[in-house]
Amino acid sequence: FVLDGDICRHWIPAAGTLRDVPEGAIPGGARCLAVSPDLRTLAVAGKGKVVLLDPRTGKPIHELKHNPEKTGTRLEFSPDGRWLAGGGDDTGVW
Repeated sequence: FVLDGDICRHWIPAAGTLRDVPEGAIPGGARCLAVSPDLRTLAVAGKGKVVLLDPRTGKPIHELKHNPEKTGTRLEFSPDGRWLAGGGDDTGVW
């Protein structure tokens, strides 16, 4: 997965294709993303929130709110996919 502005592109090596996550699925101002180990959840961080999406459909699964004045710049799923850690340059880890 690659974040290019408000467009997220998904490289599928087995098929040799590049596919875009549906338009409008990525929130404006997105700064970083993470993909769950099972490839079923895409986490996208922006100002004041992290949106969890289904990467195939672009539909939101859940929204996690954090400090509305801060923007997340790092996201990472745990190896088993049960936990998501996030942080920013001036937010610490949450």
